[in-house]
Amino acid sequence: MKLAPRHEGLDCGPATAAVVRLLDLYAGADWFAPATSSAAEARAVFARHHALAHALAPDLFVRDVQVSCVAGGEAEFRALCEEVRGQPEWDWKYGALKVLGARHSERHDFRARALRTPVEEQTVFMVVDQMVFWRPPLPQFDGEHGRGEVASFYKLYADMDVIFGIEWQLADPRADLEDNPFLALVELYATGHYPFHVARDRMVLMRFEG
Repeated sequence: MKLAPRHEGLDCGPATAAVVRLLDLYAGADWFAPATSSAAEARAVFARHHALAHALAPDLFVRDVQVSCVAGGEAEFRALCEEVRGQPEWDWKYGALKVLGARHSERHDFRARALRTPVEEQTVFMVVDQMVFWRPPLPQFDGEHGRGEVASFYKLYADMDVIFGIEWQLADPRADLEDNPFLALVELYATGHYPFHVARDRMVLMRFEG
């Protein structure tokens, strides 16, 4: 199930090309279809992400992570979603990735709320009364293809990686996209591998069976 990109006329200044690349990669994801790359390739992509993340924030990302690649169907996908949602002690998305992105923004003195974003402009966020509302043109599930609440949860979970990646480029607009630790995560979704950081030192990359 592919979801069409929607970024015509997007203007992010010097970061536009990198932001469009992230959006195009994500829009290329064929959700819940068989993976388009091998398990070994997926491991290499995740390793690239983790090496960047650990180098930038060793207090958030342990050096060594055990990576398992598994194939399955909806039952396995649901079980992994529930395992991630049930973690009481550590949250990869908000306890590590979000903090990583926030530190990058702080280093570059980037504050989205300080920017002027008229609603009529095609931007990736808007500011209302000093509140930032992210609104990148991400593909959306419709009622027919949503596959229920669990799939919708994971799609929102994955959307955050794209948003973190976009903010990374906005904070440092001329930075090389290859140095963005969120690029590799978006590439995983694009190739049909779904990351689940089930523990601080354990990652599961799931793909759907053909």
